[in-house]
Amino acid sequence: MKVAKVREVLVKILSISTLLMLSTLARAEPQTIANKAALPNVILIAVDDMGFDTPASFGGVVKGLTPNIDALAVKGMSFRQAYNTSSRCGPSRGTMMTGQYQDVYNEKPGSSNTTVRKGVKTIPEYLAPLGYITGLFGKDSHYKPLKKYAFDHVSPMSGMGVGRSPSLYAANVSAFIKQAKKKGQPFFISTNTHDPHRPFAGQPQEIKSLKKRFKKELKHIKEKQPTMSADNITYVRPPEVTQYSGKNNKGPGYLPDLPEVRDEYGYYLNSAHRADKFVGAMIKVLEENNVLENTLVIFLSDNGIHVPFAKANVYLASVKTPFVVYWQGKTVAGTASNSLISTIDLVPTILDAVGLDIPKNLPGKSLLGLVSDPKKVHHSHVVATLNGVHGEHFEMRSIIDQEHIYIYNRFAHKGYKYYGGEFSGGLSLKGMQRAAKKDPAVKKRLDFLWQRAPEEIYDVNKDPSALNNLLAQDNAHKKLATYRQAMHALMKSIDDPYLADFEDLLDQSDAK
Repeated sequence: MKVAKVREVLVKILSISTLLMLSTLARAEPQTIANKAALPNVILIAVDDMGFDTPASFGGVVKGLTPNIDALAVKGMSFRQAYNTSSRCGPSRGTMMTGQYQDVYNEKPGSSNTTVRKGVKTIPEYLAPLGYITGLFGKDSHYKPLKKYAFDHVSPMSGMGVGRSPSLYAANVSAFIKQAKKKGQPFFISTNTHDPHRPFAGQPQEIKSLKKRFKKELKHIKEKQPTMSADNITYVRPPEVTQYSGKNNKGPGYLPDLPEVRDEYGYYLNSAHRADKFVGAMIKVLEENNVLENTLVIFLSDNGIHVPFAKANVYLASVKTPFVVYWQGKTVAGTASNSLISTIDLVPTILDAVGLDIPKNLPGKSLLGLVSDPKKVHHSHVVATLNGVHGEHFEMRSIIDQEHIYIYNRFAHKGYKYYGGEFSGGLSLKGMQRAAKKDPAVKKRLDFLWQRAPEEIYDVNKDPSALNNLLAQDNAHKKLATYRQAMHALMKSIDDPYLADFEDLLDQSDAK
């Protein structure tokens, strides 16, 4: 009787354990077992250093420059007030993949470090339990450590025309999709061209610079990515694009209208056009593999143009991005939203799309609610941060709402200069330096590039180029206290290492 009784108890325990295990699987992996085919594919298409108003669909004035991006905007939903959280490639992309601000996800808060620390999850880590196969195409040296990002497949930018060959991207992505289809797995793809990043297409030093970058990328693979092989990677010259340079196109409004600025902007437009070809190639690959109808497509840039007052700053020109979402049967063709959104919303959106709960520690929100209600208020304001680059400290924080942008320049507050007061730059900077010798207005603008005010406020509607700092005229701007309060709350919420410095600025202001 005792043996029979024990056997009966064991059977009951095993039955309960089995039920609990099945229940856990049902909660944690609701679509892995039975409904894997119903899961949407996801592709994140990112261009590199494209200004928010370069595509015609986002206000660009150069005809025929971005037909593929414009076609995607017509097909999908455009977000007119979309912002990155940083204006450097690494920090910006870290947020895209983790859903966290740089000083939250990285190992060394307050620095230019972009290494994702333990305990912070990346998109592939979220999707793996659902059976997703994940692939990274290009910009691989910016994802640190690459092992933490947990991609199943990586195609390095060095093997795709140094990140600038649309056809090589298409071939690699298509092969990956075919593999996913053969295995019956949904896919997540992060595909990243290096256009329109410097060197710009058609510039005299373009090929020399690309060959140098190619060697640098191979060295990175050999030294930092032991699981990858660089043996079969060869240099391939990117497609030549020259039709936009030399056309005397006026440059961005935040730069003086100088011959050198127009020349450099023309080269930039060449690269922007090649970036657009990359976008078109990605959409075509999805169509040719018959997966577009079940793929959530997200397009954006990681930051603004690599010229003074754009990239490596926190102005609109630095962090505002063209942003399009297309999901057949979900998005309505040609719709647009003016609600404020941020790249902190990317991870929540993808998790929402695949049916996963959004962790409470993520600061962003899913964009899918805006798909059904484009006028819905999403964020009251968005945030951008920058800690400098390559050992140079020029810490900036900005808060952007529908009326103004408020900036705290910690480096200026502490008496430092931007980039230490000098960097090589490109044609635009050289033109400014030349013109400043005789033109007081250009000299004033150039001086401000190096030596900022500790605080800045601009009207984003009347002055999107950030030329007229409202605090230079009125230290008691009516919303200054509100923005300071919001900045303090932000810095406190992310354990910003420069919070004490900002509080010191507030104390100094109160003492006046």
